Amino acid sequence: MFEIGKVLSSLSSHRPIFHSEADFQHALAWEIKQYYPDSDLRLETKVHGKDSKIYLDLLVVHNKEKIAIELKYKTKALIQNVNNEEYVLNQQGAHDTGRYDVLKDFQRVEHMIENGVVDKGYVIFLTNDPSYYQPPNSYRNTVDKDFRIHFGQKVNGELSWADNTGEGTKKGREKAISLLGDYEMEWSTYSKVNEFNNGHFRYICIPMTINSDIAKSASKMTNLI
Repeated sequence: MFEIGKVLSSLSSHRPIFHSEADFQHALAWEIKQYYPDSDLRLETKVHGKDSKIYLDLLVVHNKEKIAIELKYKTKALIQNVNNEEYVLNQQGAHDTGRYDVLKDFQRVEHMIENGVVDKGYVIFLTNDPSYYQPPNSYRNTVDKDFRIHFGQKVNGELSWADNTGEGTKKGREKAISLLGDYEMEWSTYSKVNEFNNGHFRYICIPMTINSDIAKSASKMTNLI
């Protein structure tokens, strides 16, 4: 049985911080291989579905089961020495588009499962930026209300930008996101490299699920187009 939670727990003990998303991706792949030596892994690969091909961060084949993993790593400014290695993390900001991109990965993995090119999948988002995981004081009028992913938030169905969203904000991300499953954001501590200076890293690791009735309906609609 493939247990991604145990892999992440093991990884955090010796890699509590990463230089970049690519660093995180390679470290996770290596950890999976150490944990499950008989598995096959492919990074940055293409998976082909019905009338589509999707680039995937990490494909794991374990006991003949194909598992899709999409990763995101968003950072707040931090300079930290860990195990005699200096890490200089950028202030990335752009939380609205960052949230959109995370939920877009939800949709991508769902489509892979729906098309039968993988058996299951996960979206993993790691960050030291509290703006992602802390509930907002108020987001009634924010343009990215639908895309909020803070602790306890539930996301499902069609997610869209507010009508007053600027064209610059949603450039390249204009399309609504449509999810077939229902998800609740449960954030966990990944590591603490310091107590105060943006040193608390948290993550969500969401197993993708598909509501079978919705999936059937979506499939019928696709066939009519």
